[in-house]
Amino acid sequence: PYKNNGNLKYLVGNHVFVKDKMGTLISLPASDTTKMFVFTDQEKTLVLDNQLNITKKIDFEALNISYLNTSDFHFITKDNETFIINTEGKRIAEIDVTTNAILIGKTLYDKKDNSFMVLELGEIFKDDVDSH
Repeated sequence: PYKNNGNLKYLVGNHVFVKDKMGTLISLPASDTTKMFVFTDQEKTLVLDNQLNITKKIDFEALNISYLNTSDFHFITKDNETFIINTEGKRIAEIDVTTNAILIGKTLYDKKDNSFMVLELGEIFKDDVDSH
């Protein structure tokens, strides 16, 4: 059954997000805890039931990858854009950084092209925490 889908490579972790019916981002494994999610070597994501039958295929374009996180926020990359979501999956900011950015405290550091960028995120973090 996996022949046309490629070889199974990795189980999908909590760093992979999809939109739910309300448009909120949720970790793919948390979207259905009765299923297993697997990446293949052909850039396909397979949804498997408890008998390892393929119940669904998810397009790579539907996935959002979290490359950096704190206890309250995830930095998500999608189509060369980065946005920050809170623990409820709500998008709270969009920033122009690479996936190599480093967060120290509330300051984000990044090198892009020939520039070194320093972004102070304290207000973004504070505003979202205050709104809860």
